[in-house]
Amino acid sequence: MSSRNCLTLLLAATASSVALGADPVSYSDPVGFVNLGNTTGGATPAVPPNTDVRLAIPLERPLEFSGTVEAATSSTIQVNGSPNWDANKWTPSDQTYCAIVAGGTQNGLRALITSHSSDTLTLQVVSTGSLALVETTSKLEIRACWTIQSLFANSDVSDDCQLFVYEPTKPNINQGSEYKYIYSGGTWYLNDGISFPVSDNVILYPGESFVLRSGPNSVDHLTVFGDVPTTNLRNEISRDGPTADDNHVASMSPVPITLGLSVIPSEDDDQIFLYDNLSTGINKGTLQKLIHSGGNWYVNQDPFPLANDLILNPGSGFIYRRATNGPSNADWVIPAP
Repeated sequence: MSSRNCLTLLLAATASSVALGADPVSYSDPVGFVNLGNTTGGATPAVPPNTDVRLAIPLERPLEFSGTVEAATSSTIQVNGSPNWDANKWTPSDQTYCAIVAGGTQNGLRALITSHSSDTLTLQVVSTGSLALVETTSKLEIRACWTIQSLFANSDVSDDCQLFVYEPTKPNINQGSEYKYIYSGGTWYLNDGISFPVSDNVILYPGESFVLRSGPNSVDHLTVFGDVPTTNLRNEISRDGPTADDNHVASMSPVPITLGLSVIPSEDDDQIFLYDNLSTGINKGTLQKLIHSGGNWYVNQDPFPLANDLILNPGSGFIYRRATNGPSNADWVIPAP
């Protein structure tokens, strides 16, 4: 899995995310919204005080451009039809944009736009897949990247809320978060204990899961909006070291799917750790531990009941532990809805 630097950009308009235990996404094609955290109703807030919830991103930012591929290399895509883009249209100083392949064998490939000409994008791939294998005439979408600020733009996060983000390439199990952000006075800051740089602009990636921790005040609602994905949804299950490796991942499907139909590229002895967003407290233990064997998922507790029918709600975040004997990486592709 390639490392993803914390690139920066300014705030964007809409956002999306969800966690295990959240309500299914409600949408009118192609726009949707998701309520997060504890959504059982009544007077209960989405996140009670001093509580962790595990979140992810099941929706897309609004579509900015749609076209087809004229030609592709290992780092560029030329767009058909001479779009005559203005200089810096997709690389302004206050926003980072992403190109998403929407057809062919590389459907769902996602790459950051680092520069461009009037019709050709120079790209940094941040998903599985290969730019060099993108076929001509494949559809292409351009959308703004998700950021910390845009993810929570329609929620009432309060001062002292924290967001814990994990490094995909960090090997081994029981990993701590790589980055910690804290919210104060309408702004997110990197909680580095030294300079606390403004971090509203940090990019968050679909397919990864994060932990939001409320402060002494509750978060009454977590509601995010976005487009229902129209491309394949690509993620990676990896083992970056010689032993078992934890992946902080999520179901990217905009609709609930069962674990058995989630098409995760699983191997014997792989494990899944699920968390409960409906309970209170920080550093919560797992709600369920699952293990893969012989093509099936089982609850990892005697008498090991079958768990293939367990439902992953849209954007549900969890930890996937690749077993020591598993391959170093595998492409997890959920077909477009």
